[in-house]
Amino acid sequence: MAPRRTHPLPERADRLAPSPPRRRRAGRTVFGAWTLLVAATLCACSSGRTTRPAGDGFRIENTSASPIDPNFEAAFESLMAALAADDTEVARRLVTNILARQPTGDTLDLALRYAAVLDGRAVMEACTFELEVGIDPDDTTASQLRLVVTTVLRAPARLELPPISITRTLSTLDPVGAERTRTDTLLWKGGSDLELPVEGDRRAYVVHSGSLPRGELLAVRERWSLQARSGWVHFEDQRLPARGFQVEAAEKEWLASFLDRGPLEPGELAAFLDDPTSDDLGDFDYTARLLERTLRVPLDRRDELLTILADRAGDLDDRQLARLFPALRWLATSSDRRGLEEWRALLARRLLPTSAASER
Repeated sequence: MAPRRTHPLPERADRLAPSPPRRRRAGRTVFGAWTLLVAATLCACSSGRTTRPAGDGFRIENTSASPIDPNFEAAFESLMAALAADDTEVARRLVTNILARQPTGDTLDLALRYAAVLDGRAVMEACTFELEVGIDPDDTTASQLRLVVTTVLRAPARLELPPISITRTLSTLDPVGAERTRTDTLLWKGGSDLELPVEGDRRAYVVHSGSLPRGELLAVRERWSLQARSGWVHFEDQRLPARGFQVEAAEKEWLASFLDRGPLEPGELAAFLDDPTSDDLGDFDYTARLLERTLRVPLDRRDELLTILADRAGDLDDRQLARLFPALRWLATSSDRRGLEEWRALLARRLLPTSAASER
């Protein structure tokens, strides 16, 4: 039996240290994330004003008195359908075919505008956006969110966007397992003008810096997401439509420094649960040791912990399962107050084969 160990009260948040990072995939621009405005008819209005949806947050309009050549209406209808379906290859082929038929006047102008839409999509597809969370180098009590941009562009570009929406979900965990969560949304005006580097370069923008919560805390978790609306991209002397994009969420945990003694294997939690002497611990000691083992497991191994808890849940009585609630809520990133039977059902479903779980 391991000797009983008592911890001092957790240190203040200015002593929190980062836990091992979660592996994240880079977030590319998201196609199909916004509803495309697709017109059902291409006939000119009685006023001669024809509107064409570009599918990138604005509408292409023919503001002259001349209607579009009716011989091209079917081609433009197919082009809009291809854009709505995000079938860039087909859309590019259709624009090429329209231009090869040598349209004139407003019909030519409309085709060139659609070509610009496709060029803008190509530029944005060449960009990768990723969020990083770290300590603020100018303030060790604050975290800093950065947007990192890499591209495969042959020349630099510049994004001209409306203010970008940033969402931060902040969760705190105290020594008795109480969790508090809040979500804040802010607008990043600095994201309205972003320089995009050429291939091989990397550009990082500071999106937000803010103090971490203070108090007697075991852990602070930040989850950030970013969403940008459509705008324009300047590339090789062209101002092209730019689709909005969103970035895969970034998550970071900051742990009280007395917990920061290196990562633990998920099996350490399993051994604690299987040790019959754990049942004899008082609630405070049990919660402290349970959360210590939970928090020190790297973020990308947390699913294994949930599986361990699910595997043992069926053999636990109500009291034993209730003592796991602080760890379960933190692992499931859930602050709701599920009851015993709800947690039993949730954990049981986790053990089902993927195919069977998907049928439920």
